[in-house]
Amino acid sequence: ITYWPLAEVVKQLGGETPAARLREILAADEQVDLVVDRVLSAAGLSHNAGGPEETAWAFRRLFEALARERPLLLVLDDVHWAEPALLDLLEYLLSFSSGAPLLVLCLARADLFETRPSWSAPRRGAHVVVLDPLAGDEARALVERLVQERELPDSERERILAAAEGNPLFVEQLLAFYGSESHVESALPQNLQALLAARIDALEAEERSVAERASVEGRTFHRTAVAELLPEATRSGVGSHLMTLVRKELIRPDRAEFPGDDGFRFGHILIRDAAYEAMPKLLRAELHERYAAWLERAAGPRMLEYEEILGYHVEQAYRLRCEIGPPDEHTRALGVHAGERLGAAGQRAFERLDTPAAAHLLGRAWELLPPDELRRLELGLTLGTALWLKGALAQADEVTAEVYERSARLGHERLRMRTRIERFDAQFHPELSMTDMRVELEHAIEFFGAAGDDVGLADAWRVVGMTHWMENHAAEAASALTRALDYARRVGAGSAALTPIVAQLASGLVHGPTPVDEAVAKCEELLALAPANLAVEGAVKRALGWLRAMQGRFDEARALMARGISILEELGMTVQAAASRGQGAVFVELLAGDLSEAERLARESIETLRAAGERSYLSTSAAVLGDLAYRLGDDEEAERMAQLSQELSVEDDSSSQSQWRLVRAQVLARRGLHEEAEALARETVALTESTDFPHLRGLSWRALADVLLAGGKRPEAVEAAETALGLFEQKGITVEVENVRRLLAEIGAA
Repeated sequence: ITYWPLAEVVKQLGGETPAARLREILAADEQVDLVVDRVLSAAGLSHNAGGPEETAWAFRRLFEALARERPLLLVLDDVHWAEPALLDLLEYLLSFSSGAPLLVLCLARADLFETRPSWSAPRRGAHVVVLDPLAGDEARALVERLVQERELPDSERERILAAAEGNPLFVEQLLAFYGSESHVESALPQNLQALLAARIDALEAEERSVAERASVEGRTFHRTAVAELLPEATRSGVGSHLMTLVRKELIRPDRAEFPGDDGFRFGHILIRDAAYEAMPKLLRAELHERYAAWLERAAGPRMLEYEEILGYHVEQAYRLRCEIGPPDEHTRALGVHAGERLGAAGQRAFERLDTPAAAHLLGRAWELLPPDELRRLELGLTLGTALWLKGALAQADEVTAEVYERSARLGHERLRMRTRIERFDAQFHPELSMTDMRVELEHAIEFFGAAGDDVGLADAWRVVGMTHWMENHAAEAASALTRALDYARRVGAGSAALTPIVAQLASGLVHGPTPVDEAVAKCEELLALAPANLAVEGAVKRALGWLRAMQGRFDEARALMARGISILEELGMTVQAAASRGQGAVFVELLAGDLSEAERLARESIETLRAAGERSYLSTSAAVLGDLAYRLGDDEEAERMAQLSQELSVEDDSSSQSQWRLVRAQVLARRGLHEEAEALARETVALTESTDFPHLRGLSWRALADVLLAGGKRPEAVEAAETALGLFEQKGITVEVENVRRLLAEIGAA
């Protein structure tokens, strides 16, 4: 449902099997396989789910390829009903599509701006056109066009214009009502809803029955579905009745979803609503249930594509019956069926990282399934994670607490263990120390191992890795994450599930104790794990950029870092791209000795992060710019950036906390405040010594050496520099090794 309008575009391009046509359109794209895979996945035609960023990227590449053939117009109706992920995709198109003649026309009610207020503001490449009621002359011109050869007395014309008040749909329907046999001069409806209800009510009995059954499917519907929902005795006349409704301008022909069928569309959603509301609830419930059965047969092998829709109709049948009276056995069975279908659709939404859709679908399944049903509890585990990712922390805690309590009471020990792990991952237990968490995780690992539960083992080892990383122990984190990755691959985890594990491993290889040459080899292995995963490619190539810079291979480092950052930008992750530019790209230029370029990149990063209101990345980027300002001799700017970093840094952010201290210590030393400078530098050394990050520790010892040297303490400065040298040699950072050796030579010669 999330990308349904775009799935319609895909089908327009290539019918029911569009892969070949997509490959033809994208033949010149070097990423053709990945683009086609992500587009088909979003359209429900592939199981290889990607995240929303990759989905948006893939559709942008497709639309740009189409637009290069000829100007492209993409029309999306009823956008006020769009899912958040689709709105994000449209916003991404506006921000990142360039060089192609592409016009995206979104039709929506004004309440769209309640969820996307920024869309109402002027912005480059976007225009908002407000459709006001038709002026008097415009309304008269519309009447003339619609009336054509029919006779319409001037008095009736004025009555219609006065009642419609410039609403073109009202004008159209009033004219149709006036031309019907049911028109009574004194009974002209005075509002649109009453008018549409009157038009439905005025239909012949069998015509009305056809319209009502069509409304069950939705604004668009199929001839065979309507026939299926009619009494058997009247099915033969469905075609002629549909044509009558077309002539009466209530419906019009449309593209069919299923081969060999005829498709139709109500002239307006309000016409559909009027037909639907004319039926009693029990009839609606019966028709929704029968439609779901028809859809399951019609969809056949494409059921995956329609499962959410099928779940919706069974859910409606269940809820309507509950509104009529207490649920009987059949009604309860409908609830279970709906919950299973919606739950499966929600699980797939979660796997493709469409968190809002996942939370919505899984939440509905959670309500429908019996409280102690194992499937409900399993879905509840995923629902809790989706709610947490969405930011609904209280709801997430409530759901996972219930899953934990019920699974414990019912003896579902495996589920209880997995729920406990998820609650650790979501940090619902801040009162527990990392050590306490790991003790429980060890019990979970032992249990999952005995049960042969590789999914549980993957989750448990991933969270173990997280606890070590939060304590700045990269080696232990890498060991745990490697095991998590092995188990995740063993159970065939999708690329979306592998991405955070691989990204964290790559980061650990950069900052942790793994020697650079070995880290490069391991990154190359990680890159091969998910060849069709842009997020993995970006994370690993950025890591390789850091590592190649450490080796002094700056051209390679720049190319790798640029590719990694460009992937973030292509995926619409502008904040992360800015952070990587302000840290990774700056690191490359700093080691290469191009301080002016490093400063430019750092300032560009900070400007973007500030505009986005981001704080975490900004704290580190500010400290980095402070260091550059110090190296360039601008102590005032260095102190300003150190102060900004201090204000933004959280207590356990060892990188920012150490870097702003280093900047301030060196500024103090240059100002002659040697005691204060040394105290702050030693504080930084103590802070970083609790980590196993050789580069960060080496920088702290190197800065202490500079401060001690400025204070005239040469022997201590030599000792600090030699400690830094050992750390840089341990990691294999050849550029830093050469820098420290030069410093030691200068100290010895002085």
